[in-house]
Amino acid sequence: MEAYWQEAKTMTALDDDDFDDAEFVEDDDIWIRPYTADDLASVVECWEQATRLAHPFFSEDFIASEKHNLEHIYLPNTVTYVAEADGKVVGFIALMGNEIGGLFVSPDHHRQGIARTLVDVAMALNPLGLKVEVFEKNDGGKSFYSAYGFEKSEGKTFEPLNEPLLVMTYAPR
Repeated sequence: MEAYWQEAKTMTALDDDDFDDAEFVEDDDIWIRPYTADDLASVVECWEQATRLAHPFFSEDFIASEKHNLEHIYLPNTVTYVAEADGKVVGFIALMGNEIGGLFVSPDHHRQGIARTLVDVAMALNPLGLKVEVFEKNDGGKSFYSAYGFEKSEGKTFEPLNEPLLVMTYAPR
């Protein structure tokens, strides 16, 4: 499985010349680029800010556990693109195969086209379609993805919260 995963990551990777870093975002001071290990602290800070805002019901133990997973398991094993402003990561998207494993934008950079740009990059990497899981109670997330043509395909329970998730799929236009 590991060999297939590494091959899939190689097949979907974009060269820097495949898209204009700033063409999607509305702010010329923000650009999209591949994640590097040097981004770890900024990505984790961005994730924590966005998570605490969007999900204030998460316990500190759960956040600490997810932070550990992000640092040691998740980021090293995903195809990740970051949005950078003033030398700091202000948003990122992580892809696991054809699934959006995470899309986060720091609260002070909302409504600047960053999330939209990151999803556009993910779609360019996966022309055959994407999946994403969205918290049922996160109406903003549902409407954001619905605008891209994602549709509800199933619901399931998220164990730490006992909350249903939407598993949404994207149909290419």
